[in-house]
Amino acid sequence: MSNESESQIESRLTHAFERVTPSRAFVNTVRERIQNPRPQVLVEKFSHKKRGVLLALGGVLSASLLILTLARVLYYLLGRSKQTI
Repeated sequence: MSNESESQIESRLTHAFERVTPSRAFVNTVRERIQNPRPQVLVEKFSHKKRGVLLALGGVLSASLLILTLARVLYYLLGRSKQTI
């Protein structure tokens, strides 16, 4: 690179990295937002259709777990009663 292009690049970089002082209003706004953050909604509400599907799926899974648990209890109890006879 030539000296002329280097000096142009350096002058552009010097100009690009000049210190900028923000306005007082901007500083006060940022300071207020940092000190008093607003609560953010991380998860939006489900739509009516999705909520219905999730409730139905949860109900089916709960009912199947209950049936499996009752079947294991009955199998265990009937198995024990045959062993004692």
